Amino acid sequence: MLEDASKAILSSWYNNAKQNVFGPNGKSREKIRVDVSDDEADDDLTHAWTKEQIAINKTSSSIAVFWLRSARARLQTGGNRDSLRRSSFK
Repeated sequence: MLEDASKAILSSWYNNAKQNVFGPNGKSREKIRVDVSDDEADDDLTHAWTKEQIAINKTSSSIAVFWLRSARARLQTGGNRDSLRRSSFK
């Protein structure tokens, strides 16, 4: 945990940054409208590179398998990392 002096320094830095961004009166920044596209558009484009077969060496394959097993185990444990550290992936 942080000591009181460290907390005071962080608080001071945070307040200074907040004043630099929002001003001394706490005014908010101007809202910017962002156009977000959806993934369900009818104009889905297929790219040629998505259909090309790729060559994966043994190291890349091992990393991919490890990552997938880790992800599955995390989903099965509800995201509890402590239980993952105790298990082994082989």
